[in-house]
Amino acid sequence: QFKYLDLLLEQKLEEEAAEAEKTAKASEEKVKKVRTKTRQQKDLEKKRQKDLNRVRNTIDAILEKFSDDDGWIFSGKLGDHLSKRLPDFDVRNFGFSKFTAFIKSLGSYEWNEILDNNHQKQIYFRRRVKDDKIGKTEEKKGVSE
Repeated sequence: QFKYLDLLLEQKLEEEAAEAEKTAKASEEKVKKVRTKTRQQKDLEKKRQKDLNRVRNTIDAILEKFSDDDGWIFSGKLGDHLSKRLPDFDVRNFGFSKFTAFIKSLGSYEWNEILDNNHQKQIYFRRRVKDDKIGKTEEKKGVSE
């Protein structure tokens, strides 16, 4: 009788050891998956930063070439030239739904919002100049009569 109980105990201990081994393997696999995801996230972040630097350099080149004497360029013109130079560029890839919000988020550019005679907002950008206020709003004066 006692030998039979010993066999049952031994069998139960073996089952628990096997279960513990499965759990350990599962934990190791989870750790490997987390490490792989972390590497993938780092690689994705590096790619995103590289893309962002490419966009900034392209914007700077466009500003250099097409801005007025004071360095301002209309946001529509900037967007057109950017899409011509970087056809795969899309602000949604950077988490934005609007082009102007994306440019403002870069922090390297200041903007000027002008209301024209039809009360439509026109936004101009230029490279940030020190000691200037950012995000000024002016009303464009039209010739009356």
